[in-house]
Amino acid sequence: MFLTSRRDDRTWELDSALTEPCQTLLELGIDGSDSHVVEPVGTPHISYTASVGGFTYPDLVAAAIEREARNEGNKKKLAQPRNATRRHIFVVFHGSTGSSFIAAYHGTTGRLPSLEPPVTTAWAWAAPTSVLVTTPPSGWEEHKIPSGVRDAPHRWLHADDGTCDQAESSG
Repeated sequence: MFLTSRRDDRTWELDSALTEPCQTLLELGIDGSDSHVVEPVGTPHISYTASVGGFTYPDLVAAAIEREARNEGNKKKLAQPRNATRRHIFVVFHGSTGSSFIAAYHGTTGRLPSLEPPVTTAWAWAAPTSVLVTTPPSGWEEHKIPSGVRDAPHRWLHADDGTCDQAESSG
């Protein structure tokens, strides 16, 4: 189902059957959306995003990481075990964070984050196919995420007790 159809290169028109539902969405403050067909094995969901008009400030990735690294709960978790030489914080950027998300999604990195002990390494994830990482003073690196993570995420998750999921491996 399409809300709009293209009349020419510059004009889109609303499907008249959808005028009332679109008016309801506008009244709820929803002024933009995108939809996709749900894959047979997929789960329908709604994702909230903040429009930023395609512009972002590169230092927002570092700022968001610093904010999470300063969180007392994160510091407490990362302080264990005491003999660890490296401690990684993994920050997931959600579309609702607007410019921060756009910067991480596009790999637009500015300055390195200033990491206070115990954090030594920072990861930033927003794009479905890659993740950013740095261990300052070393620069940012981008690593591709294997398709298996997206295709079978349950095989990559850790249980609350720290053990890996014991699902059979393919191949």
